[in-house]
Amino acid sequence: MAGQRLAVESDHAVPLAEILKDGVRSRPDVSALASHDQDKLYILVWHYHDDDVAGPPADVKLEISGLPTKTGTARLEHFRIDEGHSNSFAVWNQLGSPQQPTAQQYSQLEKAAKLATLTEPSITPIENGEAKLQFQLPRQAVSLLVLDWANH
Repeated sequence: MAGQRLAVESDHAVPLAEILKDGVRSRPDVSALASHDQDKLYILVWHYHDDDVAGPPADVKLEISGLPTKTGTARLEHFRIDEGHSNSFAVWNQLGSPQQPTAQQYSQLEKAAKLATLTEPSITPIENGEAKLQFQLPRQAVSLLVLDWANH
């Protein structure tokens, strides 16, 4: 993520005071950070709970406003870190947690550590300087969305 940080509002964010006092235990924290750099918008969305246990995915609906392009389209890239994407720790566990990985295992771990795309890049419409995105985000996962309205 690069550029100027932008304001983000989430109706499922756990307030910082509550996190500092009690952690993230009563409900998951689903929120985001965003930044704008030239013709790109970066949005990092997370779905976190202190207890590393299974839970339902979050239905994420992003309403992005104030885009410098009033009408047109943007190229959307969606990257993911979760149990099955960009997760060398999960692969290490699947390999039996080797203390001294073989060269082949080390190669697998390196490959699993790279930031993975969730889907192929797509085109998103922009109307009146706004874009809307919707996706599911598993618990204990992070998505990075990159909107590029100049180079698509």
